[in-house]
Amino acid sequence: MKLFLVICLCSVLSVAVLAAETVYTNYDEVNVESMIMDDKKMKVIFDCIFDRAPCGDYQKLKDEIAQMVPTDCSECSPKQRAKYNLAKLMVAERYPKELEQVIKKYALKSE
Repeated sequence: MKLFLVICLCSVLSVAVLAAETVYTNYDEVNVESMIMDDKKMKVIFDCIFDRAPCGDYQKLKDEIAQMVPTDCSECSPKQRAKYNLAKLMVAERYPKELEQVIKKYALKSE
């Protein structure tokens, strides 16, 4: 269960960057590594996801995370899935508490 939560939560953030080919096309060229390593950017993204601040440019990302996390990126292209998996791992390492919160917010809704 703990591993499932970590995987889902990781997918949330980076997640944000990867999505289904037909639905999630805006983030195909996003550099996941640099985004996740940017603490200021991730704070803005987390504040958006958790409704603590306006999303601005990250609203679409938030919407896509809400769709990606429950399905674990099942509608993603192979390239997007690879990016999604990388993002999950990086988020789990750098932002484990936030990842857990994302999973609670989105992944558990699908159960």
